[in-house]
Amino acid sequence: MLGQHDATRTCGYTTADGLACPEPARPGETRCAEHAPERWTTGGLLGLTDLDIRILRSQGITPEQVAAYPRHLVPSSIRDLVEAGIGPERAQGWPQRFTFGSELVAMITAGLDPATADPYPERFSGSEIVELHRAGLTPSAADNWPVRFDGHDIAYLAAKRLPPRYCDAYPDWMAPSVIARLHSVGVTPEVIAGTADMWTEAMSEDEIEQFLSLL
Repeated sequence: MLGQHDATRTCGYTTADGLACPEPARPGETRCAEHAPERWTTGGLLGLTDLDIRILRSQGITPEQVAAYPRHLVPSSIRDLVEAGIGPERAQGWPQRFTFGSELVAMITAGLDPATADPYPERFSGSEIVELHRAGLTPSAADNWPVRFDGHDIAYLAAKRLPPRYCDAYPDWMAPSVIARLHSVGVTPEVIAGTADMWTEAMSEDEIEQFLSLL
């Protein structure tokens, strides 16, 4: 009959005492309908392992706390949020692209909200978005930078007042710190192009610094 448990099937998850939940999971569900209110079943998309449960318990995190957080978050992310004192209500509304607790902690602690963070291109992590936002770079301005530069690189170079296309004209093996140093002593991309035989990818940053000291 509808609503009765089929003893020959299980939902695939186990309770804290190691027993299989007897209720089949409906499509899209990650928690057993019978045991979720009072027992450990699953956390995020990956579910809770026995190790997850032991660690969560050792940190004083209850099943009810886990259940209150967005269901796409994995246990390690929930631990990060709890340790940072960020409750479930502040973790709501964030896009699923921000899966890692460290990302959410960085952005929430910096005062960002989903509406501010989500417009940044997906290539940027939460910590990169924090730096870009602090540097005053809008999502569209950050997106103007070539993909060879991550969010940390962009914030650094923008602080030096160097534009995207100018920086991109330097060889792609050159680190942002080298680009900034070359620019500061007047070694432009055009100079680099005119002395190409002097520059090789094998050069370390220390070697480049030594060369620049002779200019």
